[in-house]
Amino acid sequence: MADYVIMFTATPLNRSVLDLLRIADILGADNLDPSTLAMFRKLIAARNINRTLEDTEITALRHEIKRFTVRRTKAILSHLIERDPDEYIDRNGRPCQYPEHRAEIYPLQEPVEDCRLAREIRQLADQLYAVARFRKPLEMPDVHRGVITEDQYLQGRLRSAKKIARFLVMKSLRSSRLALAEHLVGTKQAIQDFSLENFRKTFPSGNVITVLDKIAGKIPQNRLLSAELPDWLADPQAHARACRHDRDIYCEIYERVRKITDTREREKAALLIRLVKQHGLVLAFDSRPITLAEIRRHIIAGLPSVQVITATGDPGSDRERAMQTFALGSTARNVIGLCSDSL
Repeated sequence: MADYVIMFTATPLNRSVLDLLRIADILGADNLDPSTLAMFRKLIAARNINRTLEDTEITALRHEIKRFTVRRTKAILSHLIERDPDEYIDRNGRPCQYPEHRAEIYPLQEPVEDCRLAREIRQLADQLYAVARFRKPLEMPDVHRGVITEDQYLQGRLRSAKKIARFLVMKSLRSSRLALAEHLVGTKQAIQDFSLENFRKTFPSGNVITVLDKIAGKIPQNRLLSAELPDWLADPQAHARACRHDRDIYCEIYERVRKITDTREREKAALLIRLVKQHGLVLAFDSRPITLAEIRRHIIAGLPSVQVITATGDPGSDRERAMQTFALGSTARNVIGLCSDSL
């Protein structure tokens, strides 16, 4: 019943359909164009409402939402502050401004053998069929119809699946060897194999090897009427062979992961120790909680007197403590905050 509704968000337009539906629901459908309402009705009727948006849908919805969005970027806010600095003062009387961003590269001293193993892992990842990326029914979104053929859509899916499978392997390895282990064999097995007993995760993740065991021979439902599927997406026996092929590759990758030393994680911990001695408070971010747990282990071994707070999206993490310790005006010292992307 409000006369005005204002919503503050850091991400006015994400790629999820559900995010957009929530925004439209809060702002009120009366504010939307009839064509946009028609698009929303079409999205709601889709089989998978929580799917990723297509580029054409994003463009149309962004154009519509822009009519009632006030956008303030970092550059715009900085300009406003420079124009009237006395209007932007924090509660301690200090002027507000974004900090200067100084990006620096730091070496991790990886042994030559570790680099060789990493190259082999990448080469192995290039050989994946990416069968695990095809579990849902194969169907072309309506937005593509009349623009590309079903075969072109399928070929695009096949190419992108291989790239995503390789990306997930290498992204995990860049985080840590434990993160890649988790991706391959799951949280529980990675904890056991790398003796990370103090790490707990409410919702275990990863384990692509077990996924391949479960789906072997179970081809996804095909709703592409005119596209010619590769054998491993059309024939259950060929699908099972492709799953074994990918499984064997992932197992070979895991053999190499277990041979890689912990040099990278040790060097990251050593850098944080040097920084906390210099600055008193240090925040470090990584997307994988298991990587943060491994770095924490090395920090505590290298500087037992330091306080390490781990803050992730897991309900059992120290999110609130991190927010208080690193809040504006905090007098805490000798603290390292290890945070996931959710922070």
